[in-house]
Amino acid sequence: MSVLLHSMARLGLVMALCLAPFLPGAESSLPGVTVWADDDDEGDDDDDDDDDRPAQRPRPQPRVELVASGLTAAQLSTLQRGGWRLLGQRANGLLTQPVVWLLAPAGLSDPVGRLRQLAPGATVDRNHRYRSNQGRAAPAPPAHFSQVGWSATRRCTQAVPIGLIDTRVDLAHPALRGAQVQAVALPAASGSAPSARRPSTAAHGTAVASLLVGQTPELPGLLPRSRLLVVDAFHRDAQGQERLDAWDLVAALDTLAQRGARVINMSFAGEHNAVVAQALAAVHARQIVTVAAVGNRGPGAAPQFPAAFPQVIGVTAVDAGNRIYPRAGRGAHVDLAAPGVGLQTAASGRARARSGTSFAAPVVTAAVATLLTHTPPASVAQALATQASDLGPPGHDRTFGHGLLQVQRWCAVH
Repeated sequence: MSVLLHSMARLGLVMALCLAPFLPGAESSLPGVTVWADDDDEGDDDDDDDDDRPAQRPRPQPRVELVASGLTAAQLSTLQRGGWRLLGQRANGLLTQPVVWLLAPAGLSDPVGRLRQLAPGATVDRNHRYRSNQGRAAPAPPAHFSQVGWSATRRCTQAVPIGLIDTRVDLAHPALRGAQVQAVALPAASGSAPSARRPSTAAHGTAVASLLVGQTPELPGLLPRSRLLVVDAFHRDAQGQERLDAWDLVAALDTLAQRGARVINMSFAGEHNAVVAQALAAVHARQIVTVAAVGNRGPGAAPQFPAAFPQVIGVTAVDAGNRIYPRAGRGAHVDLAAPGVGLQTAASGRARARSGTSFAAPVVTAAVATLLTHTPPASVAQALATQASDLGPPGHDRTFGHGLLQVQRWCAVH
């Protein structure tokens, strides 16, 4: 009997092995046969080595974009023959030489260092990206600006032309109807980069513009009679995020300088960039004042640029109680604090409360625009520091800078 049972067991095992390829969930060993399997991973076997699959190739490293100024025609030609791709080239009046946008050859471990070797004397850096500095907030009344004494500045009927580098501005928004806002396009560029980047939205730029030149009782601008020159330098990346790169930032600075802006607002932050630093130094040499948000990456973040450049007035945000905005950056580069929490701004045909250093920066920009009507540009930063209301530890500190912006004195003089 035991022999019979043993023989039957062996027969059953053979039949199971023969039928196994045709059972649900099994892989077929027959060419051309498709086997459907469920997605229940709980019944997975313990063979996770994938020994029978082709070896996966390592993913190629992404090629690096760079910006450079000061390249000679001969150097550029040599680079292109060596596999460097010219994505774009623009004349730049600030730098008195073209700025180029390059794609490095694949496989370079240090493309910036390599380009500096190949083009000695040129200013070279990665094509860094910058992002706006905004957040959501609970509503706060427009009287919030009384913190800096702005009610007295209604006597300040004159201000110098203001430049704004931001996303697109909705010129048809009710809050901006009647405002002197001029949209200025970036200059055309030659090169092989795609001609059409995904355009930016109008959310951030419209909000900042409304703080400066808003025309309605619900959204009164700080300087509603001022001339505002707007450069939409942002675009949306593959994930739909608003981005500004060094390539377009340098062009935007040049454009506003050529159009006569006397103060430029930059409500965005990113990394240090050598070509941007060169452009800002040229802007400063032309007696143009620049104001930037210090960024919303938190108190432990490294200094953000352009606010951390020495020529730029770096602005942080405080709430109605003069408490620091929790996400604001800290550091020696913080120059002034201004209201930036719960400010009413233009949004999609209505008003919306916003917070962030992005919205504190235009408060200081407006103050600079009035101050420049009777103060030399070289004296503006000192005037702002002297008249600020000290917050935090005595003197300049890493959180509030010189303190809260105050504008009563010079507007009374004007």
